[in-house]
Amino acid sequence: MFIHRLVKTLTNPEDPEWRTLSANCFKDPVHPDRLAGFLLSREALRLCLEARGVLASPKSLTLRSFDELDHYPAFTLSLTHTAACGAAIIADRQTHRAVGIDVEHDERVVKETIRERIAHPADVSLPNIELWCLKEAVFKVLMNARASDLPVEFSSIQIGPQHWIHAQSGSEGFWELDRLRPYVVARAWEKT
Repeated sequence: MFIHRLVKTLTNPEDPEWRTLSANCFKDPVHPDRLAGFLLSREALRLCLEARGVLASPKSLTLRSFDELDHYPAFTLSLTHTAACGAAIIADRQTHRAVGIDVEHDERVVKETIRERIAHPADVSLPNIELWCLKEAVFKVLMNARASDLPVEFSSIQIGPQHWIHAQSGSEGFWELDRLRPYVVARAWEKT
């Protein structure tokens, strides 16, 4: 089982541990929108852990890699953000090889030329923004699972009804997609 959260605000924005976390992760100044998204994705991660009974402080939310926390290696995870929201998904490594999540503003325009570049001939019919979001979430699963030594092209990912396949790596899994106005949120996972 996995847990996911989407957040638009920090629970306690004045907590100095948020500054500690960002100072530890960014050595140079970053754009305020990037910092806001970074913190919101970590807040979503903190809430996912809390839902699993783990009370994590903001400063303990440092990543060892894109899919692993320094202090909680039993979980696999994925993060995403925009300037106005952050999202996270976590699962037990015993049951999930990897997870992926992506969030996009539902008014973001994904041009037809982009769709042509990312589409697989067998993809199910979806609006461009939904297909983009799903491909991004599955891409994160493949990267987090270290499924391929080669660069993964979005067009090599086949999106079927609630199921995805990446034939080159022999990987396959499942997906869900929600429209949480004004966002599209895609989640993908591969079980062990």
